[in-house]
Amino acid sequence: MEEFISRFGDHLKYERNVSEHTLRNYMSDLEQFHDHLCPVDSTGKRRHVDIKQIDHITVREYLSKLYQDKRKKTSIARKLATSGSFTLMACSTVLPPCDQPRSATRSGAMSGRWAR
Repeated sequence: MEEFISRFGDHLKYERNVSEHTLRNYMSDLEQFHDHLCPVDSTGKRRHVDIKQIDHITVREYLSKLYQDKRKKTSIARKLATSGSFTLMACSTVLPPCDQPRSATRSGAMSGRWAR
């Protein structure tokens, strides 16, 4: 997963030309998502996560954790957008087009591009 995170950072920096501030925040959000998916164990190692196994249930679990941690709605929205963009980008490189996720929540509860 670290390879996909690095590639996503490059995508944001070189293809989307985001500011350093935006890049720093998105990468921080993505690191928190990574920590949620595969926390560091007592030996300092992480278990391997198959990017193909990340689905809308996984994203909803992360969203639930953010609400439980009493994060601001704006922060949750940004973290959700970041994790969703990352997941879509990563899946587009490993899955055929017919198997790619269309939205992170599936319910259309979020507005904008997530509701499509």
